[in-house]
Amino acid sequence: MECAGNYNSPVKAVSKPFVQPGRLNLWLFPELRQRGRVTIALATPLFVYAAVMMGEMFLLRSWLIGWSIARSLTLAFTLALVFGLGLWAFIEALLWVSRHSQRVLELGPKRLRFRPPRWVSLSWDRLQSVVFEPAHFANEAARITLEYVPVRRAKRTRSWSLLLTDSDEIDRLASELECLRRSPDLEFDIVKMAEPRPPTPAGSVPRMGVWILVASLWCFTHGFPLLGVGLLGGHGTSESPSSSRLEISPERREQVGRFLLHHFSTIEEFQRALIAGGGALTALAAVLFFAADQFNRNTDSKKVNPR
Repeated sequence: MECAGNYNSPVKAVSKPFVQPGRLNLWLFPELRQRGRVTIALATPLFVYAAVMMGEMFLLRSWLIGWSIARSLTLAFTLALVFGLGLWAFIEALLWVSRHSQRVLELGPKRLRFRPPRWVSLSWDRLQSVVFEPAHFANEAARITLEYVPVRRAKRTRSWSLLLTDSDEIDRLASELECLRRSPDLEFDIVKMAEPRPPTPAGSVPRMGVWILVASLWCFTHGFPLLGVGLLGGHGTSESPSSSRLEISPERREQVGRFLLHHFSTIEEFQRALIAGGGALTALAAVLFFAADQFNRNTDSKKVNPR
């Protein structure tokens, strides 16, 4: 690596990557279980939303073709259970890969790259600091933590770490970073600590904000189609291919017809009901969306200013 005499491009080429074996993740990330709980907390509302939507569509289809409620509920519960178990297995597989994958850091002339959970390419101007701290289980080992912002003007920083046990590799990384810091365009700190820092717990998830956001999505997916049908009106025919795919039982056709004739005297009145119901649900979705955004902002401000 060359850096002397060329400050516009302090690194001429991609350096040899720094690699940490996956077995050291047990020492490096004792907080992975907390991050797993955060992931599950985020996935649970989305799973509930998907299960509710699947159940609604399945029960409606079952009712239209004349199935019994008991049979429909049994099949809907089975599908939701299979979906939930598959989602849980997928999350556990991602956590297992994250715990056992080797960690790689590459320093390039314009960007740095690291993984896992995936390859992240980061421009040098987004890097804020690099912290070197001794590892508690070995004298020569060091934990290196990159603190960066994922996008420009982001308010919250993220961190990524790897563990190096070879003193030569640690010195090489420190010297390459010092070389990079000579560029006038780059501003990041290199912090060398004498004692290891306490493990940083995974950030808490604003669960209420996620649930409010999911409720907003549910209202939007139900209200906006009704509003669109009410405003545009129905232009399909009973002979269209989309309507022939679903065989509605004669009993259900008669039951739906009686319901519409009993509650609506004209088609225009039925369209006004669709507009009113769809508009109310769409407006409620917008209110819930802004409420979730405000709730998340308040949660973030409390983390920054706990007082």
